[in-house]
Amino acid sequence: METINQIDIDITEDVFGPFYQYLIDPNVVNVDYSAGSLWVDDLTKGVFNVSSDDITQLFLNRFCNKMCNMTNQSFNAEHPTLEAEAPYLRITIVHECVSMYGRTIVIRKTKASLRHTISSMLYTKYCEPQVLSFLINACIAGLNGIYGGKIGMGKTELLKFFLQFIPKNQKTVILEDTREAYYDQINPGAYFNDFRITEKFGYDKAIRTVLRSNADRLYLIEARGREITSILEAWSTGTAGTTTIHLDDVHKLSSRVVSMAGDGADADRIKRLLYDAIDFAIVISRRKLSEEDEKNIPKEQRVYSYRYIDQLYVYDNSDSALITYPIVENGRLVSSDIDLPESILRKMERTGIENPFYNPLVYNPGGTNEKRQENIETA
Repeated sequence: METINQIDIDITEDVFGPFYQYLIDPNVVNVDYSAGSLWVDDLTKGVFNVSSDDITQLFLNRFCNKMCNMTNQSFNAEHPTLEAEAPYLRITIVHECVSMYGRTIVIRKTKASLRHTISSMLYTKYCEPQVLSFLINACIAGLNGIYGGKIGMGKTELLKFFLQFIPKNQKTVILEDTREAYYDQINPGAYFNDFRITEKFGYDKAIRTVLRSNADRLYLIEARGREITSILEAWSTGTAGTTTIHLDDVHKLSSRVVSMAGDGADADRIKRLLYDAIDFAIVISRRKLSEEDEKNIPKEQRVYSYRYIDQLYVYDNSDSALITYPIVENGRLVSSDIDLPESILRKMERTGIENPFYNPLVYNPGGTNEKRQENIETA
C-alpha cells in the first residue's frame, strides 16, 4: 500500500486560494475541482457547483508545486497522483495525463469534534430512541459491529460518535491510514493507542501487534480490502470493535466481505468467520424529511438531507446455523418487543445492562457526554 504523506500546513487564503472560503466554512465537508468545475459538498445545501473562474493554471501549478515540495513527492506523467494529509484535511491531486479533462483536486475535511449528539440524532430522526439506546449499550458492552453505507453517508462520523462511550479503563487501539478518529479528544482520559497504517506497517502486522499488546478494543476506521479478514479473526479472539465498509444492503454483507477478502478466499470459511465475529451490522442511508417533520428540528440542525439508520440486523453466533434478526428495516423499528440472541444478552448482562433498548442518556439527552462535546466544539 502507498503511504500518505503528512504535512503541517495552516488553512490560509495564501495557500488554498479559491478553495479557502469553503474550507473555513464549518458546513462544508468536501471540495472537488474536477473537469474544470468546482463542486462543494455542504451539509445545509447539498452538493452544488460554484464559480471556478479564479482557479487559473497559474494557481494550479503553484498549489501543486507547494504540495510536491511539502510532501517530497514527484507529480508528473510517471507519478500522476499526489496525496497528502494535513491537520483536518485529506488532499488528493490527479495529473492531467490521466485526468482527461484537466487536473483534479479533491480536498476532504475531517473534524476532531463530533457531528452527532444524542439530541441531534433524535431531532433529525436518525433512528428511534430504542435503537440509539441499543447501539450505545452495544458499545459499552463491547459488541462487534460493521457500519455500512455508500460513499458520503457518514459511516466514519457514526463510528466516531460511539467511540465516546467506550469505558475509559479498557485499552483501545485505533487503526487508520489517515487521521480521522481523534479519539484522544472524543474520549479524553481514555486508555488508548492510535496506530497509523503505512507501507512498512500494514494491516496484518498492526493487528498482530494489537493482539500481542492485550488490547480490549480494536477499531479499524475503514476496511477497504483483504484486511477485513484479519480484523474479523482478531474479533473472533474476544477483542471488541467495529469498522466501516462500503455497503448498500445488509443482506449483501457476506458476499461483500467475501469479495473484499480477494481472489482465492474460501467463501464458506469467510462467511462462517463473519458470523462468528460480529454481533450486528448497520446500513446508513440519506433522505429528505417532510416539511412537517423538519419543523420540529432546530434551525441550526437543519441540513439539506438527513442521514438515518436504514437497516440494523443482529447476528446469532451461538449456533451452527447462520441466523440474523432484523431490528430496523427501511428506517423503521421492526417491533417494540424484540428478542435478542442469547450471545448478545450475555455480553450486555456482563456490563450490568438489563434492558438493551434503554439507556438513560438517550431518554435524558443533554447529559454529561453532550455537555463535554459542546466544550470540545467551542474550544
